[in-house]
Amino acid sequence: APLNSTGKPLVVMQTRMPKAAVAVDPDGGKVLWKAATPGASSRYVIAGAAVAYHDSKRGIVGLDVTSGKEMWSYPLKKGDTFLGMTGSKNGLLALVSIHKPAGSVLNQTSTVTLLRARTGKKVYDISTNGRMGWPTVLQGVVLVPYRSHYLIVLDTKQPKELARIHITKGEIRFVTHTSKGIFFGDKYGVYALTPKVLNH
Repeated sequence: APLNSTGKPLVVMQTRMPKAAVAVDPDGGKVLWKAATPGASSRYVIAGAAVAYHDSKRGIVGLDVTSGKEMWSYPLKKGDTFLGMTGSKNGLLALVSIHKPAGSVLNQTSTVTLLRARTGKKVYDISTNGRMGWPTVLQGVVLVPYRSHYLIVLDTKQPKELARIHITKGEIRFVTHTSKGIFFGDKYGVYALTPKVLNH
């Protein structure tokens, strides 16, 4: 099912010179809208009523999925560097940012922030020492790689850790959700996560 609230498939691409988001109907190739995004420094993420992206100067910006008009912006914490973001069809955005005091990798802190895609309002944020990876937000949970060998499962209603999965072989370089299930791992091996994690 489409991740956007229109109920129809939607593809959002980026043009260059000038940089802009272009929404296209994949069935007929019709351009639905175009919005200037000069500061965009990430891919566009579709989540419910919004198309969101990271702006290098303003933080996270949310566009209306039906028109491309800007609805809100959410600044990152001072000194934080954006890492990655995903969205869910029920309208949540999960993003990870990294803070390195004085550029120190040893003392870096990672923050997971959960936003409502329609309004840009923060549901919660939670920080920890060490490096987190690209998050995946699903119905009820956020999955986040941590320190290469852990997969953290967070609740979407409150900043609560529901589970922590530790792998001893390989690393967790990605987490992905497809129609066939939830998978994580690296190029050397992939693990399948039981769908029961969504029914905590």
